[in-house]
Amino acid sequence: MGNRKRKKGRKRRASPKKKPQGGAFFFKDPFSQIPRERLMPALVEHAKASKQKFQETLDSICTVLRSNEPLQVITTLAVFGLSTGMADDGKLTSLSKNNRISQAHVELVQALSLTIPATEIQNSPPNGHAIQQLFDLLPKLGDSFVHQRMIVLEQERSDEQKAITLVQELLRMHTQSVRNWGYFDNVRRVVHELYEPLDGAFTEHVGLSATQLAAAFVGLLRNAEQRINTAFNQLRDVLSKRSVASMIRRYYELNPQFTDTPDGLLALANKEQLTVDQTRVLVLSHIEYRLASIYTFSAASIASELAVAEEQVTRVFNRLSLSFGELASHQIDHLFLDNPVWRKPVIKIGLGRYFCAIPQAFFSFVRPILDDLISDNQPLEQTCEKRRADFLESELAQLFAKAFPGAQIIAGFRWRFEGKEYENDLLVRVDSALVTHRGEIGDGLMAGPKGRTGESQEAHRGAINCAFYSIRSLGRTHQDSPQITRIARCISSGIECAA
Repeated sequence: MGNRKRKKGRKRRASPKKKPQGGAFFFKDPFSQIPRERLMPALVEHAKASKQKFQETLDSICTVLRSNEPLQVITTLAVFGLSTGMADDGKLTSLSKNNRISQAHVELVQALSLTIPATEIQNSPPNGHAIQQLFDLLPKLGDSFVHQRMIVLEQERSDEQKAITLVQELLRMHTQSVRNWGYFDNVRRVVHELYEPLDGAFTEHVGLSATQLAAAFVGLLRNAEQRINTAFNQLRDVLSKRSVASMIRRYYELNPQFTDTPDGLLALANKEQLTVDQTRVLVLSHIEYRLASIYTFSAASIASELAVAEEQVTRVFNRLSLSFGELASHQIDHLFLDNPVWRKPVIKIGLGRYFCAIPQAFFSFVRPILDDLISDNQPLEQTCEKRRADFLESELAQLFAKAFPGAQIIAGFRWRFEGKEYENDLLVRVDSALVTHRGEIGDGLMAGPKGRTGESQEAHRGAINCAFYSIRSLGRTHQDSPQITRIARCISSGIECAA
């Protein structure tokens, strides 16, 4: 009995935790066990429900936007939805729990706000309930917009039609949500090096050079980050105080620009018998109310930073901005795949003042933005296209040189075959091997709305003929294969280089 009791009293040793294995992770398709005759009708019904949910959610969002001051709403979404904090160990943390807000959501809210005429703008700052509604509804709106299109499953389709639908949805999802075509520092470098040789032509035609515009939006982004950090450092400092009076006095000490004194607020707190927690909420609400100034700037401030005339900045930023009511006639469901905010990310307030809560959008859509600015100058457009081709060739050469140190690299290699001249963008000789490379400029990765035929914008929205053209213009395997065969035959018999 004693041995049995002792055995019962023994604690089982915990089995050692297995370290996760590297490599691919496989999981079972959750729909694989559902018969097709049951799955398809269920998906169609879900699509129909999503269509109704989409309209209901959109109406709720528009109600919130029309009931509150829109710049405050956009600011709060951008600050708490797009900003992240950094812990002492270097880990990034979101300012909001369970945050699914992305840049695309803020772009959509900005566009919806611009459908409201200036005369109908409300001055009431949004309360916490209104902001939480948007945090909850915006992701649902995006999901229902995607899911409602599954209604096409109701139709009988061939394998080719199914493949086309898959390509369309991938393009639409990318257009709707994906913004980062590169790491920010790399994007800045590419934009600067690509457009710097065209600075003179841009300045003459537009009023500012492309690199000056990029510098202006980097400045807006850095200034916003600094102001957000200052606001939260102030908040942390004030909330650390243990009495109502010390919190109020410290808040005023940190904000000498206030025109009143803390005495009035102290008297109010005493009259209402505010607790420490209530005073904390009061301070937080006031800081949130002041956040809109974070993203507000003037043409004069940009002109001072760039050392140019204010008129030049006004001329350009008026072309990059939209005013309230300017999108009143725009079809709302088109905003998901063709948002005017993508090419005009600034809101014009008036009297030389502007608002931009998403300055990073300039770099997300840098090519269409700059293309629009020169769309009325065909010679400059052609010069810009040639510069892009030259830059691509140069970048490829640098990448190969870095990957294969000591390799012989020839850019723009020309050669003859059967009396006709051909050209390869790049020829790389590594020991006894020759690598040829053909570079193609595409709009898709830089979210460009207009290619050589002006069809790329429609391709991004899922227009399948335009999508096929864009994809084939990048691959061109049907043209490259014969050229590969020709150069292989030449290599075996000796290449005749062109003069």
